[in-house]
Amino acid sequence: MKALITGANGHIGANLALAALAAGVTPVAFVRARSDRRLPTRLDVEVCEGDLLDAPSLVRAMQGVQVLFHVGAVHRNFDVDPARIERPAVEGTLNALAAARRQGVERIVYTSTAATKVRAKLGERAAPDPGWA
Repeated sequence: MKALITGANGHIGANLALAALAAGVTPVAFVRARSDRRLPTRLDVEVCEGDLLDAPSLVRAMQGVQVLFHVGAVHRNFDVDPARIERPAVEGTLNALAAARRQGVERIVYTSTAATKVRAKLGERAAPDPGWA
């Protein structure tokens, strides 16, 4: 079995690749061109370069893959341009799901971010949007 792991250069993704190897699964580390690759290369796994915002790179990466572990995201809670966090989380996830469907991936395991975004005025308590339920 072959599994694509987005964000395989991060803590969760690298540990997931290690667990996949131990289980006899062939992991493919999906990482950005500019990313730190020390973790996946230490594990002797195939590294596939791409970006969550580059849909064709995801389609190429999922050729021959049976499982997608979608762990990749921007791991920070603030940016002067919130779109730099939101686009990979939202558009990147949609791209990954569409690529998986197109390539006939049998199973998807999605890991969400630990942070959620709720806006409030200074001094007010943040409350979730009632439409999120």
